[in-house]
Amino acid sequence: MSQLFGSTTPQKPSSDDRPFQVLALDGGGYRGLFAAQVLAEWEGRLGRPIASCFDLMVGTSTGGIIALGLAAGMPAKALVDFYLEDGKQIFPSRWSAWRFWAGARHWVASKYNPSALEHALRQRFGEKTLSDLTTPVVVPSFKLQDGKHWYFKTPHFDANLIDHRRSIWEVARATSAAPTYFPAFCSAESEIFIDGGVLANNPSLVGFLEVRLNFSRWQERVKILNIGTEGAECALPRERLRRGGLLAWAKRAPDVLMQAQAASIESLMPRLLGDDAWLRVKPDHGRGFAPLDHYAPQLYCGLGVSAAARGFVEVERRFLQHQARTGLVRSSSN
Repeated sequence: MSQLFGSTTPQKPSSDDRPFQVLALDGGGYRGLFAAQVLAEWEGRLGRPIASCFDLMVGTSTGGIIALGLAAGMPAKALVDFYLEDGKQIFPSRWSAWRFWAGARHWVASKYNPSALEHALRQRFGEKTLSDLTTPVVVPSFKLQDGKHWYFKTPHFDANLIDHRRSIWEVARATSAAPTYFPAFCSAESEIFIDGGVLANNPSLVGFLEVRLNFSRWQERVKILNIGTEGAECALPRERLRRGGLLAWAKRAPDVLMQAQAASIESLMPRLLGDDAWLRVKPDHGRGFAPLDHYAPQLYCGLGVSAAARGFVEVERRFLQHQARTGLVRSSSN
């Protein structure tokens, strides 16, 4: 048994034969506005919190922020407001002189100062910790000094002796420390974390494994709804990268690695679960691979409204009639 993976003790089969539903939210920087808008549209039609439809939520980077917000009781519309209002300060590339300076700085240091992001997360989440959440949550990150994956988790298993005390805003900051865009996050315990997208930009497999490890009594009934943030093939200068060295790859590598990981999971999950237990919703557009920091609120809100309307009937039929189980997160006093 370990803090990282949780309990692997077999659980007795449950008499509760309902599906065990997982909401998996991809990373993608400011493109997270698309996912937030989709969820806000569905929540408005549903008339109840979207979190009440899922037994477990997993999210990476910007998706981790959304998952934590939903689990903390925030309406999806409030998360849309986070991107619309705080995004201007987090990604302040609004005038040419600043863009020139940020582009030059990006070659030698992280592109953005994290203070605006940290302030926004503190304002939105306050002093809540993972133990204050009532829906189980898993948020991937990568522990830089150890070279190991790390999964922040609510206390839904016995061995979680560390994470339940962590502030939600710190978890959100750790999972969204995108390499080259933001500096790594150093915790109060001197742990150094970077963006979870380097290992699980599409966290669907993380959710699948979490059910098998810590909710195994329902592992035969798991269903996953995945909200992606990129709908087009990665538009890359293939010839330049094929022949390129450090200079050609330096700024492209994070995006390429995260996109490759997400694409492989998108191909794998239907084979693991079957088409009936897996559904991915993503933007429907022919645009190239937008930068993580591209502040385009009208674009992503529009794509979100369109995708939500297009997919609502199927998503409602397959996922939104479910009532999530209660009592899966343990009290911090236990």
